Amino acid sequence: MSNINTILSALDNLTEKNSFEVYLPSLKRGVMFKPLTAGQQHLLYLCVSDNVVYHSKFIFITYDIIKENCLEQDLIDKLTVIDRIVILLALRKDILTSNILIESNGEQYLTNFNGSFDYAASVVLPENKTIERKNIQIELQVPLMLDQHGVEKELRVNSVNTLLPEDTIKDLIINESCKFIKEVYIDSEKINYSSFSYTDRLSIVSKLPADFMYDIQDYASEVNEIQTKLLSVKMEDGPELNFDLTVDFFLDR
Repeated sequence: MSNINTILSALDNLTEKNSFEVYLPSLKRGVMFKPLTAGQQHLLYLCVSDNVVYHSKFIFITYDIIKENCLEQDLIDKLTVIDRIVILLALRKDILTSNILIESNGEQYLTNFNGSFDYAASVVLPENKTIERKNIQIELQVPLMLDQHGVEKELRVNSVNTLLPEDTIKDLIINESCKFIKEVYIDSEKINYSSFSYTDRLSIVSKLPADFMYDIQDYASEVNEIQTKLLSVKMEDGPELNFDLTVDFFLDR
């Protein structure tokens, strides 16, 4: 086997044979994913210098990895940010096991995140919700991984965190609200929200009546609670510990 193309093809075939199943909450079934390659893990080192607020590079790179490694390519645009967390946990477990060291209140705890997969298999995602005020209707959904990636790609492709704290909070609220909206109706007329650029979507959200923000944030809190539980470990006879899904999670043993 001296031909480079033959060697690479053989390695690709082995990678696919080593695929593993990940249960995705939005689909309520398992989907097969190829394990990380050395080249993909090397790309993660690019995230060491990242936007400290949005983690944009990490979002770009992990999106591309998930897209490349999923054996059902037609699903990629349908996957949610909840699915993304479960997939990344599974990819990390495959290469580094589920063992993690968590620091909390000056103490270190050696534990594992296997319970996250049990929770993912039982969790029920919030259903789409429609809210209406002043001749405006908004349909909310669990954010798609596609939109999470799209917002970062369009708005912060080469950014660093230069905003003041109060500007960062305002920016975060509008950005997150943008991702939760599936469709907007004005006087019962559908505007085809997803056809607009993310910059334009932010402009639309900024023009909505302010009281819509409370409903969006209430819906978002349900999704955020699920994300928090996926990234937490309940210690036996001890505290519940939270861990972060960042580049360090994939690079540290």
